[in-house]
Amino acid sequence: MGVRLVLVLLMFLVSTGDHQSSYLYCTRGEYLDQKGHENCMPCEMNTYMDEDHHRNTKCRPCSKVDAKNPYYDVLHGCNATHDANYECHPNYYKHSHFPDEPCMLCTDCSSIGQFLAKACTQTEDSVCCPKEGMKLKDGVCEESMEIGTVTNDDDLDKTKDRVDADANDDDKAVVKKSEFFPANKVFPVVLVVVFLIFLICVLFCVSYKRRQADQQNRLPVESRAQPLMGESEV
Repeated sequence: MGVRLVLVLLMFLVSTGDHQSSYLYCTRGEYLDQKGHENCMPCEMNTYMDEDHHRNTKCRPCSKVDAKNPYYDVLHGCNATHDANYECHPNYYKHSHFPDEPCMLCTDCSSIGQFLAKACTQTEDSVCCPKEGMKLKDGVCEESMEIGTVTNDDDLDKTKDRVDADANDDDKAVVKKSEFFPANKVFPVVLVVVFLIFLICVLFCVSYKRRQADQQNRLPVESRAQPLMGESEV
């Protein structure tokens, strides 16, 4: 009875893993339509989806950009798989996490009586410090304590680029590893392996008890009925 119960549980787990792996996943430029039977439908006009292997039920709205805006150039318009992307003119910036934000003029440190500590980029404004030669540490202006060494902005930029490149390589390695071992497929396999080991242990215990019982039944009657202490033979 115990062996049958284990087999039933094992079959249930296998069928559950197969059901989870049969979910429908959509690709770029599509969304999951759950009306009736699940289907992947193309994104509608002015919407996009840039994710692969997803179950999102709607596409994202495109960012609104003006091709005639004098402060930026449109690199490419919005389509079903990518949002619109544009680049600010030199000396202008916008925050990358606000795609609809307009380009803004970079701060001129000299116009406010301060000194440039970090130049303006496409996504960040200039950073100014009150004293010349101050360096940024965790976003705060600090005076340099080093003596006899000179570090220019080009060296700092090169060091930062190397660190960013190493971080990107590590992120790519993690992504590739997760692609080879997706969690939604590994978990059912692990459960099946664990229950197979458990089943083998149960079968081994049942077989061992049966062998002991058979050996006990095969012993002579005299060896199983031992004389009591103190009794004498007649």
